[in-house]
Amino acid sequence: MMWQSCWGSLVASVLLIFVNETVKLTICTSHCSFYLPHGISTDKNDNFWVTDVALHQVYKLESNGDRLLVLGQAFQPGSDKNHFCKPTDVAVDPLTGNFYVADGYCNSRIIQFSPEGKFIMQWGEESSPSEIPKPGQFFIPHSLAFVPALGQLCVADRENGRIQCFTAQSGEFLREIRHPEFGERLFAVSYTPNNGGLLYAINGEPLVGRGVPVQGFVLNFTTGELLDIFKPSNQKFLMPHAIVAADDKTVFVGDIQASRVWKFVPAESKLSFDSLYSC
Repeated sequence: MMWQSCWGSLVASVLLIFVNETVKLTICTSHCSFYLPHGISTDKNDNFWVTDVALHQVYKLESNGDRLLVLGQAFQPGSDKNHFCKPTDVAVDPLTGNFYVADGYCNSRIIQFSPEGKFIMQWGEESSPSEIPKPGQFFIPHSLAFVPALGQLCVADRENGRIQCFTAQSGEFLREIRHPEFGERLFAVSYTPNNGGLLYAINGEPLVGRGVPVQGFVLNFTTGELLDIFKPSNQKFLMPHAIVAADDKTVFVGDIQASRVWKFVPAESKLSFDSLYSC
């Protein structure tokens, strides 16, 4: 997602749709003005789901930008059934149509909604910086990945440097995936059904000092085993914030400090840098 900003709302909110090497622009008109769009995902009907951390809202948009659903109250943060506080991401169950919101920078919870946007349930609580985080606790649930075949939802628990997976319908904790290579912060996670199921993740630099390299990871979903590490060949990630993997194993990483999207493609047994799209 790209934009030009001024005082107040964004001058132009633009969805960039990449089809192979071409770019299709879908412009959201004034009826869906964003202030600080954060997460973007799609569903099986090619609708877009966008979170806005300034508006504290979640948008469902048609591929042409028309608004289908808006949840949350503009500029009104909260922690009840009708409010969010800086929501970060959305994942949709393709079988039931239920969707899940990571909420987010303030509330440390996952909320389940019906296809019509009715509140169903929520789970999660904030972890303590001075204690080892427990299952179901979050320190910024930042990114979501839905696993349709198993009905599971995996969460990038950003400041705890881990992935947590849950039974999506009930919020039951299933397991944690953590590796030393993740370091202190894990920003995003994505899933594809290839090879029995793969998770893709991206980490980030620590808030203080120097840590492990910033790079991407490929994980066996079933075992959590780390299968591959990838990063740009002749450059480096600056602040990668989002990751999405396609069924053909192509991986895209959004880097907000570099203002670009990195593309990686399979090369023999490893992912290799292919191209980038500067914003």
